[in-house]
Amino acid sequence: MAVISVILLYLSLPVALGLVGVALVSLAAFGGARRNALPLLATGVFATLIGGAYIYGVAASHFALQDNAYLGNIYMGLLLLALGACALLTGGLVGAGLNRWAAVGLAIVGLVGMGFVYRSIGLESITGGQGVAIFLLAALLVAVVALALLRRGELAGRALLLGVGGAVVAFGLYALIGLVGGGSLAVYSQFGVDEALAHKPPVLEGFGAVLTLLLGSAVFLIARRWGAAPGASSAGASATA
Repeated sequence: MAVISVILLYLSLPVALGLVGVALVSLAAFGGARRNALPLLATGVFATLIGGAYIYGVAASHFALQDNAYLGNIYMGLLLLALGACALLTGGLVGAGLNRWAAVGLAIVGLVGMGFVYRSIGLESITGGQGVAIFLLAALLVAVVALALLRRGELAGRALLLGVGGAVVAFGLYALIGLVGGGSLAVYSQFGVDEALAHKPPVLEGFGAVLTLLLGSAVFLIARRWGAAPGASSAGASATA
């Protein structure tokens, strides 16, 4: 089972990139960016939150920072956090009516911010999960404020409902699998680095990574169906009129 889990974990990385590629293709295909604004935003919220959660536990645990078993948390977490905040959210904002160059600028700022997130998971770091929490909260706040300025409050509400809901389910499954394996959620209350080696976060196994991708795909598909509903399309048309 352990071998299968490792194989699934490494296979999930290219699959995640492929799914995000399909999502970004929707900026030009499948009805264009405006038609897919809700799916992109909802999936972006989901990826940002759950990616940040996977990294936060590692960044806040001195034990996890020294254990290669948590490389899955780091790789998958960084991938989800970067693509969620820097690609999917900005793509969704373009679909909501934000100027393309402004969206590119936000994506570049996000990539710079990812550098600070990466530094927060170094052995010499004493900030713990603070940098991760600040980054993901800033990304979501910028997206919500941008949508408010674009007068797309209803769109923001739907994206948050689907994205946060999916992330809660994904984190619940991750915690459940991890707790059975001997992990602890105590580090999620740490804002610095927890020096107690007994406190170790759940390890993101291959099965957990696959479940995350399936839930992210479900969020995208549900949001696409909701966004294509007659009421939603008419609301979007009135907002852009």
